[in-house]
Amino acid sequence: MEMLNAFSTTIHVPNISRGGQLVEALELLGSFQEDERSHIAAAVEGQPVWIGIKKLLMLIEMASQMDPAYRVSKFLSLLREEGGGSHQTEPPLDS
Repeated sequence: MEMLNAFSTTIHVPNISRGGQLVEALELLGSFQEDERSHIAAAVEGQPVWIGIKKLLMLIEMASQMDPAYRVSKFLSLLREEGGGSHQTEPPLDS
C-alpha cells in the first residue's frame, strides 16, 4: 500500500467482459497484427470473457515472446486459463 500513496490518482477500470471489448482493447493497445486480431476475434466471439486490463497486458507480453506462428494460440491458451472463456485453442497461424 505504500506504493499507492506515491501516486496522486487511482483509476478504476472495469474488467473486460465481452469478446468485442477484448478485441477493441487489443487494437487500442496496438497488440497483434490485424490478421492475428481477426483470428482472436473469431475465437472469442460469443464467449464470456472476464479479465482485467493489467492481467491482459501481462498475457499480451507473454504471448509476444512466442514465435509469431504460435503467438495467437499461446494468447488464447493463456486467456482461457485466466477465465477468458471456454473456447478451443486455435491452431497456429501460417507465417
